[in-house]
Amino acid sequence: MGILDWLFSGNDEATGSTVDPAVIEQRIEQLIRIIDPRLKFVAGYRGKLRPAVEQAVLYCREIEAGIPPAIEASAKVWSEDPSLRALFASARDIPRVFSRSQAIQDFFENTPDAAHVWATLRFVCREATGFGVAADGGVVQNDVLRTCVSFTEKKPVLPSGCEHDARIEIRRRAFKFLLTEALQQITSLDMQRKDLREQRSMLQTRLMILKGQRVGL
Repeated sequence: MGILDWLFSGNDEATGSTVDPAVIEQRIEQLIRIIDPRLKFVAGYRGKLRPAVEQAVLYCREIEAGIPPAIEASAKVWSEDPSLRALFASARDIPRVFSRSQAIQDFFENTPDAAHVWATLRFVCREATGFGVAADGGVVQNDVLRTCVSFTEKKPVLPSGCEHDARIEIRRRAFKFLLTEALQQITSLDMQRKDLREQRSMLQTRLMILKGQRVGL
């Protein structure tokens, strides 16, 4: 378990638009530890952070709820499932992708009695526009502008022992993503402020030099 996994321990398993206060407090503590522990010295920091944290938790629930139910990913059902046919060029590609995954290998090594694994498939979706052949009312047309979609760099992630655990892990990772994005923005703002301070110091130095040289009319 990495340091971020330890910091983001604890789960939100509820549904609906109400968040358990204990979950909000837990997420606030995680936010403080990641962003800046000195925020605890700000008067009323919990009350100021609570609305944003609650909204973030609800947003993570929405992301998880929007994910369709799990489907079986195996070579034997490839021909029957349009989703698998869209993602994998052939039935042989399915076991190849999952068997080569280090995350999947680690899961079965740590849980040798498991017969199945639930995981999220991460991939890159690419679109390319070109000319091809298309049929319209039984008439074959050439040089038809078409958009081709391909899925590359497939990688199974977040393996779990059941679909429920997999979905809870998605919520947890979504919250971690939101927090790391916030930290990145804060870091960027800090760098901008630092640059502005340096520019101000440089301009003040130049001003002092100009005043010392009595430049002007």
